[in-house]
Amino acid sequence: MQTRITSYIFLMLIFQQIPAYTQDSTPPLKPNIKYVSIDTATNNVEIFWTPSSSNDVKYYNLYFEVNTVNGPEGVFIDTANRNQTSYTHEIGNAGYKSLLYSISAEDSSGNESLRKPGLHSTIYTTLKYDSCLNNIRISWNKYIGWEGKVSGYVIYKKTANDPFTILAGMSSTDSFYVHYGISENSNYAYYVEAIKNDGLISRSNIAKKYTYMPGPPEELVLDVVTIPVENTAEILFHYTDTSSVYGFSLLRSSSKTADFESVYQFFAPDKNDYILSNSLITRNDTFYYKIGSLNSCRKVTKESNLGVNIVLSGINNGTNNILSWNNYIEWDTGVEEYQLFRVTESGDLILLVSLDQNTTNYTDVLSEAWQSSLSGKMIYLIKAKKNGEDIFSVSNSVVVEVTTDLYMPNAFTPNGDQKNDVFMPVIRFAPAKYTMIIYDRSGFPIFQTNNIELGWDGMINGNGLAPQGVYIYHIQYTSFNGSKKSKTGNFTVFYP
Repeated sequence: MQTRITSYIFLMLIFQQIPAYTQDSTPPLKPNIKYVSIDTATNNVEIFWTPSSSNDVKYYNLYFEVNTVNGPEGVFIDTANRNQTSYTHEIGNAGYKSLLYSISAEDSSGNESLRKPGLHSTIYTTLKYDSCLNNIRISWNKYIGWEGKVSGYVIYKKTANDPFTILAGMSSTDSFYVHYGISENSNYAYYVEAIKNDGLISRSNIAKKYTYMPGPPEELVLDVVTIPVENTAEILFHYTDTSSVYGFSLLRSSSKTADFESVYQFFAPDKNDYILSNSLITRNDTFYYKIGSLNSCRKVTKESNLGVNIVLSGINNGTNNILSWNNYIEWDTGVEEYQLFRVTESGDLILLVSLDQNTTNYTDVLSEAWQSSLSGKMIYLIKAKKNGEDIFSVSNSVVVEVTTDLYMPNAFTPNGDQKNDVFMPVIRFAPAKYTMIIYDRSGFPIFQTNNIELGWDGMINGNGLAPQGVYIYHIQYTSFNGSKKSKTGNFTVFYP
């Protein structure tokens, strides 16, 4: 009995000397990311690292970092086994933003190493096309993870189906580059490589840009230049819009060979037939016009055919009015004819003559004008008719001022027989101003008028017909050309 008790006590002492088992709580040493780069074919991210030097590493945890108010916070991606040193993050959106990555090691006891410091970022390349300056601005974020060890950046570019070639080498402090001399409506692609001083490379996404620029209209035709009102040119044009036309510019020059300047720009009209006006300085201005289509940079991409306003001029040589004009030679089908008009005081047009397309002058013979009621202010205009179409270019109206002449009868018979019942002058070209006074033999005025169409009917102040005998007339008048004249003479009233 005593022996058993002693043995039990001995066994208890032995067990008390065996130490109790404790779980491992020391995390493994941190692995380090060497670099991250984008697979340009997929926009997935490739992560490369140096393994932890701890022996008890079970796997590696991969994270991407999300910026918060408290700094970057890791979002778990996946694990990699202890023998891996690279991982492809099949995210596919590295072409839309820069991504920040971290990595940790975890041992079999669940201890995880630190993730930070040692974050690495992808390079995100963006493009901005300036169609007006014909350049593309290439921008990228600086690579994070190689602080102080980036030797520089290299930019690659390609157009259409050509292979990538080096565009430029940049310093480690640069983050943008402007590519000049860009062609319109072409495909461009770029990516950027960060170069570490030991030769490692991190590649960005491929950024692409189509340099869209609206093309000119397929058809742009200036139909006619005409003068609807004094000192104003009206330009009619039409176009076929097979593209996105931004607007138009009215181009003008004093000659065909001089430079054309833009005198007016406007947005593309809602309809394809459009009329616009341009103020002329004087009625003697001859201008050549073109319509230019504009792109979104307000640059002229296409010019129409020429148009020209017709300037009509005229002078009086004493007996005739000599008229001349410039040829409207800008229609593709030519001029069918010129139509010369005289304009009445009420604005009506009286066709004087139609002339062929090679005629640019005409003499209006005035020898037959004694029996007419024409004004001494004679107004003309000319119309050019487009060959085969009812399109007309109307010139300015020109005023030719003619000297008034008077022929005075020496008698009249106010007896009411409708023959020679009124005393009035025969006027060749009505004057601008006119006064006629009739006096009796004693010099007393018995009739007065300022109206060239109103003569003396023989009545004396409404009190009966004038007695037969000799009377006196006095006329003063001013021609439209400024010539002032007066005429005084005797005439006889008798009653046959």
